Amino acid sequence: MITGDNPTTAIAIAREAGLEHTATAATGRELELLDDSALLLKVRETDVFARIRPEQKLRLVQALKSLGEVIAMGGRGTDVAREAADLVLLDDAFSSIVTGIRLGRQIYDDIRKASVFILAVHIPIAGLSMIPVMTGYWPLLLLPVHIVFLEFIIDPACALVFEGERAEPDVMRRPPRNAGARLFSRKMVVIGITQGLGILAGCLAIFLWRFGSVGVDQLRALTFVTLIAAVLTLIIVNRSWTESALAMLRERNLPFAIVALASTVMLALALGVPMVSDLFSFAAIPIEAIAPAAVCGIASVLWFEWVKKRLVPNPK
Repeated sequence: MITGDNPTTAIAIAREAGLEHTATAATGRELELLDDSALLLKVRETDVFARIRPEQKLRLVQALKSLGEVIAMGGRGTDVAREAADLVLLDDAFSSIVTGIRLGRQIYDDIRKASVFILAVHIPIAGLSMIPVMTGYWPLLLLPVHIVFLEFIIDPACALVFEGERAEPDVMRRPPRNAGARLFSRKMVVIGITQGLGILAGCLAIFLWRFGSVGVDQLRALTFVTLIAAVLTLIIVNRSWTESALAMLRERNLPFAIVALASTVMLALALGVPMVSDLFSFAAIPIEAIAPAAVCGIASVLWFEWVKKRLVPNPK
């Protein structure tokens, strides 16, 4: 709090507002005796400044900005105050400020979740496309039509599913993030890569399990079932970094329901309708083989539920 009012009045209001350091207030006369280095120390340990003149207010704002603080100014402020601010709030009602902060944090979360999902989902796509080529004797597992199918899941998930999620329960209890923090941190990269490698391992496990015992088209179909199950599970797991996948299944998200239903129906057509199966280079597979493939795909992602309870409540 920086005010021209009496220190006693300022302290009383600061306590009502819930500021921490309200035992004393620094006055303009004290600030006159401080050089810039001493002022920085004073700003760190003081929450209330009283009897402050306009030029001293500007000096305090500059000190706060040098410490990495973001300075906001309401639309009703003076031109000088708006020039000194990082942000100018056109609607500076407190309710609007709270709503804006909540929405900003939610959008930030959604972008990070979508970014991790994009990174994770493309690792198995790249792996299943390249590994057979590098081995020289494995059959091709992903053809262009399969990648097109996957993009019909990936694109709506990024653009609609994550955007349609409600804010995390702790979104307004978190401390402000560092203004210089990266949107896509090292931890986020590690999470995305680990998730992607888990899916790739699950798909390869199903492939190796049936390799040599079924035809190439059946093998390709089983591997693709594993991949689709894993991708849908990946969306569910990443919908929230604080709540379980089971809780998110109970949470209404219409875009996800549409994506999951459409992809399941299309996969069933690709497996069961000969004309569509030929397009995907699939062959009919036994019903009893589909369940292990789907379970393996789900399990290749669900391990992350254990990790996020311990490491990812508020990834930075």
